[in-house]
Amino acid sequence: MKESKLHQVLTALIDIVWLGLLWLVCSLPVFTLGAASTALYYSMVKCVRHERSRATKEFFRAFRLNFLQATLLWLICLGVMALGAADACDSREIPEEERPAIIGIDGTKVGLEGVRNGKLIGTVYNDKEGQARAMLQLALAAATGEGMEDLPLTDGKYIRLPYSEITLDNISRLGEEAP
Repeated sequence: MKESKLHQVLTALIDIVWLGLLWLVCSLPVFTLGAASTALYYSMVKCVRHERSRATKEFFRAFRLNFLQATLLWLICLGVMALGAADACDSREIPEEERPAIIGIDGTKVGLEGVRNGKLIGTVYNDKEGQARAMLQLALAAATGEGMEDLPLTDGKYIRLPYSEITLDNISRLGEEAP
């Protein structure tokens, strides 16, 4: 039986409101905003094109499938936005004591320079050399079939490397040539 136009419109409106609520709840831990936004976009397109099964199912399917890449891109955007906020404070000539605390998350050369010059109160530094070493060790172990037991795997499949909090108090330990 074919649905009436009214039923189709009401169903679409309910789906849109529901997807908005799912997005809001899944965005509350701010670091998941990228994955939640990707899932919202994907499921809204499915809803509008009538290519969907259930809105909730489509949303969480897209959230799960895109979580890693969307979250990484979102975190990069957050780092850029922190520097943008600092630049906006500079351009508006907001006195230091009236500025919000701005913290970067990228640990890039620009982010570290922002800590050095006082634009950011801190950032997070990722051990890229350690990551490169771990990837090489993992690739060699996978290719040769030897040495997997020597790798520091978490849950049997993840290599976790710590991030370092970088502030003006400890940035000198990175040296001047740091990224």
